[in-house]
Amino acid sequence: MIDRMTLAGLAICSLLAPLGATDKRIAVTFDDLPCVRCSDFDSMARTNAEIIRILSVRRIPAIGFVNERKLYTDGAPDARKVSILRDWLRAGLELGNHTFSHVTVHKVAVAEYERDLLAGEAITRPLMKAYGKPLRYFRPPLLQTGLTAESKAQVDAVLSRHGYRTAPVTIDSDEYIYALCYDKAKDRKDRDARRRISADYLDYMKRTVGHYEELSLEFLGYRPPQVLLLHVNELNADHLESLIEMLRDGGYGFIPLEVALEDPAFRLPEAVHEKGLSWIERWRLAQGLAMKNPPAVSDWVLKMAENEKSD
Repeated sequence: MIDRMTLAGLAICSLLAPLGATDKRIAVTFDDLPCVRCSDFDSMARTNAEIIRILSVRRIPAIGFVNERKLYTDGAPDARKVSILRDWLRAGLELGNHTFSHVTVHKVAVAEYERDLLAGEAITRPLMKAYGKPLRYFRPPLLQTGLTAESKAQVDAVLSRHGYRTAPVTIDSDEYIYALCYDKAKDRKDRDARRRISADYLDYMKRTVGHYEELSLEFLGYRPPQVLLLHVNELNADHLESLIEMLRDGGYGFIPLEVALEDPAFRLPEAVHEKGLSWIERWRLAQGLAMKNPPAVSDWVLKMAENEKSD
């Protein structure tokens, strides 16, 4: 359980927060724009168009984190791919920096990480400015923020120097495993497999959301806003409607990331770890508590993913 002084501070802050601040609220974020494993530009465009359409129709605020390397073709920025970022902005959505090449600070020096961070804003920052928005959020690849307290402090200093705030994640998942299997099933034109993968994915996400909801309530003593990590892929393009309905049925309202981060929980001390973890686990580890395993991907999906990787 969180220490008494910190809990008391959170309690005071929650009392001072606006009415309804402890209701179930969630911010939706997407990583790896413009797309993960899209086979060609048409697939990339369709995937983004469907995600944007659903978010717009359902009036869901969201932010997409860009790997600018994905915007290049034959070593130069591809205007068609860059236009996808404009589509996000025209829809009133926000963009953030996810580095240029999805590099992780656990594998490179901080100076190299900074260079990749800056390369990752060359296109996005001017676009955001053109739409009257600041580029303010950074999502660390693989949610890795530093192997030591010293390296994390160095990265935090870099981000602060360039006007960024780390975009945390409270609801993390192994969604990428389902997405891999889903894409491979499409390649094989196996509709039955895709339906089975989709159904299991939605059940898995429901259990995952429930896990982190219970963990946060147990640890903090109240319901902070959650921050959900998804990826721009065909699986989510095809099933985002169902995910939104699942969350709404669970009592969640949708809020922008900036509103979620106003909650005092996001000012708690964070532990460093070799793995990319939910911030709820980081807060717990900083208090000396052991991690609690999230729901597992179904065995048959894991086996399918291993078979796909070996092909």
